[in-house]
Amino acid sequence: MTKAFDQLRERPRTDVRKNLLSYEERMVLREISVAGTRGTQRKARGGRWTPVYYLEGDDQRAAELFAEVNAERIDRLNRSGRNSPQSSLSRPLYDRVLEAAGYKTIRKYRTVVVEGRHESSRTLVIDRDYYEPGGAQRYSSGSPNARVPAGTSLDEIYEAAEGAVTYDVLREHGVEGDLRMAIRYFRDNGLYEREFEEQAYGAEAVVKRETETS
Repeated sequence: MTKAFDQLRERPRTDVRKNLLSYEERMVLREISVAGTRGTQRKARGGRWTPVYYLEGDDQRAAELFAEVNAERIDRLNRSGRNSPQSSLSRPLYDRVLEAAGYKTIRKYRTVVVEGRHESSRTLVIDRDYYEPGGAQRYSSGSPNARVPAGTSLDEIYEAAEGAVTYDVLREHGVEGDLRMAIRYFRDNGLYEREFEEQAYGAEAVVKRETETS
């Protein structure tokens, strides 16, 4: 085992010389870099992008380091449109970088993903099967996502509801989009797991637990 590889086992790094690694070690080496940074660092708005090297499976720590050493560049990005890191990285890795940089929070459940966005303070609840493949389409108005306005949360809506959380209740709190995703969130979250087939509310509702409604 080379010294360079041993250092990578400790943590991701920005100062790796790949020629010092053995062939077998290079096979498990991974890199977060903006297109054009290999060998030389590409100039971008706010300075130069610093690549990060890491071993396969250490994606989270690598994303955190990339966000740290490129904080100024990330802060100046146009995150509402296509940008250099988004074009260069896989969507899951790009999401990890933005989360590590504090621009979004991501919580994954069985059938939905809840994403909080720093710029708008709005929360999106997106079909997990649609979210996982990645792409900006997950945010479009026609995609399976529910949009929870700033200043409230699904947990708060649940607590305030009397008896059940229905589409009407969600709309009263300003939730828009595919309201099925909000209902799925309640079903997926362990706190809310309870059959909800009471005919009085219909299938698209979550009936609160008896101990919570009494």
